Order: sequence, then C-alpha cells, then structure tokens
Amino acid sequence: MPNASCLPPTPLPSLPAPDTLKTMEFSPLHERLKSVVAGQSYRQLGELTGTNAETVRRYVAGQAPSVEFLSAICDKFLINGEWLLTGRGPMRRQEIRKHALQEASAAELLNAMATTLEKLTERVERLEMYLQSLETLLRADVQAERNTPGQPAADRAVQIGRAISGGAVGVTGQAANGASRSEPSGHG
Repeated sequence: MPNASCLPPTPLPSLPAPDTLKTMEFSPLHERLKSVVAGQSYRQLGELTGTNAETVRRYVAGQAPSVEFLSAICDKFLINGEWLLTGRGPMRRQEIRKHALQEASAAELLNAMATTLEKLTERVERLEMYLQSLETLLRADVQAERNTPGQPAADRAVQIGRAISGGAVGVTGQAANGASRSEPSGHG
C-alpha cells in the first residue's frame, strides 16, 4: 500500500469565476416586474419604494427582490401580488373581484351570496333596534315637554346623545309600538 503522503493531491472543485457570480438569473417574476415598472427610472422607483436606486437596478436586472420591495411595487402600482409572484390571476388589483367571480363555481357564488345576506340582515336588525330606541326617546321627549314645558333642551339632547352612542337599552316592541304618536295638525 502506498504511503498517503506520496499520493498526488486531489484537486478541489473549481469555483466559478467572479464574473459568473455576478451574473443574475432572469426569471418570469423579473419579466413581470419589468413590465410593471417600464418607463420608470431606477431613481424614481427607489423613491416610490423606499429602496436605493442601485438596489432597484439589481432587482430589475435579475437579483431576487426583497419582499418589502415587491410589496411596495404592488402598493404603488396597484398590482395584484399573486400575479406579480406567480403570473396567476389578473395583473391589476381592481380586476381581482371580476376575475374571482368569473372563476368561481355556482356553489361558491351561492355561498358568498348567502353570507352577504346574513350580514345584511344582521345590520338591518341592528338599525331597527337603534331606530326604535330613538323613536322611544323622541316620544318621551315630546311627553316630557308636554308635562314640563320648562325642561331644558340640554337634558333632552343628553338623552338623545346617549341613544346615538349606544347608551340606550333595547326597546321592546310593545314600548316602541304601543306609544301614541303626536302629530301636529292644521297643515291642510
């Protein structure tokens, strides 16, 4: 067996030349990025995104861009982030809803409509309760004015303010519907 010190040295794997290390890969992401920022100078893009102009140049030339830079590009140019990253979906943000509706199945659309109707129903119910509270307060105000004509308007304003800010308690249907309306006469 030969002595290990007598063997010729094993060559190390060669490293790429320094010029090759600087060469950047141009991906579909960079093609989409270039199409978005076309016509803008590196300095302008740097100012828009809060990025150094030289860094912008490297990103556009093929270096992997930072998440912050891509996010800023999407925000400033109103670009759909999914499209910029993957090429899927519409390019512009304002087209996302239209695209989603076109791509959705009938079951997805019906589910979305049902959810929206439930939310609207809840909002209408809350508005009805609020209006009943205001109506009760106004009726109480009219009654108080009849009983005590000298009651300060500030007291009534405080009561109404509490109702508006949510301080009024829920009103039963009987209280809201049972009180008689007082309407001025003589306009006719």
